[in-house]
Parts: sequence; C-alpha cells; structure tokens
Amino acid sequence: MLRDRKIASIAEFPPKRQRRNANIDVSRAKFDDVPDAVKQIARDFLDSAKDNPAPAGASSQTGEFVESVYLPWAQEQLKPSTLKEYRGIWERHLKARVSDVWLRDVRTYDVNGWLQDIARQNRGLTGSSLQRVKSFISGVFTNAKNQGYFDGVNPVRDADLEGAEGTEDSRLHARRNRSDVHSSGR
Repeated sequence: MLRDRKIASIAEFPPKRQRRNANIDVSRAKFDDVPDAVKQIARDFLDSAKDNPAPAGASSQTGEFVESVYLPWAQEQLKPSTLKEYRGIWERHLKARVSDVWLRDVRTYDVNGWLQDIARQNRGLTGSSLQRVKSFISGVFTNAKNQGYFDGVNPVRDADLEGAEGTEDSRLHARRNRSDVHSSGR
C-alpha cells in the first residue's frame, strides 16, 4: 500500500537560497477578474454598513458620553435618589480622572487604576462605597455598549476591588489578617 504513494525526493525541492531569491510574479487581480458572486457579496456588505450607521459621536470620550448620553438616560430611567448618587459619584470621583479618556480605549487595567486611585485619595471610603463607584462605571459601559458607543467586553467586569488600599473595609481586612497571624502563632 505504501508503495503506491509517490515519495518526493530531495532533488525535487530547490535549496532554500534559490527559493528565497526566486522572482515571484505576484500581480494584483483586477476587479474585472473577480467572480460576480464575490462582487455581489462585497456590494451587499458595503450597503448594509450604509444602512446601519454607528450613532453620531459613537467614537467619543468618556466624559462627553456620560454627560450627554448616560446621565440624561439615567434621569429618564432611574429613581431620583439613584440619579443623585450617580451624579455625585461622577462629579466627586470620576469626572476629573476619566473625562478625556476615549471609551474605546478603556481596559480593565485602567478601571483598576481608577478604583485604586479613588481609594487612595479617599481614605475613609468604605468598600461598599467603592463598589457603588465600580457599579456606576459598569453601568456607563453597559449603556454605551447597548447604544453602540462601545464594542467589546465591559472593562469593569473583571476589575478587582480586593486590596483597594485606603478603604475602611481593606483596613479591617488587614487588621483581621494580622490578628489571625498573631493568634495562630501562639
């Protein structure tokens, strides 16, 4: 059975130097040479892109999106108390940090940095307050994704609050760990 197969000999393959230096004529196919079916698929794709344009300003900065899209949406959809809390979080903790950042460029690493920075600058902030800040940011990106301003996984999803320095909860956690170490060492 193996004898029926043709086994290539080394002589059939030119040395690598010859293959690398060989003049290969790679000419671009003209549009006229493309099969009609492929042309039609390309036309359909381009037409569908025209029919479904991205929202005006879909490529926007975070601050612009929050103030012109998210907060007006929140005013219509959320309870007044929630809206007041969100406006406070935006003004107090996020506006100065994130306004100039493009929505499309935000990664989980950035969100972690923002949360760490907020915790460091606000030593009395509890872990639950920091969680509300994280929830606000997540809501912004969920809304941006739903309205076509952001594409991809919500960068807040995997952001970590564990060990956010400066929060009361993290200090209590650290004290608890120290006391556990001291009590187990005796």
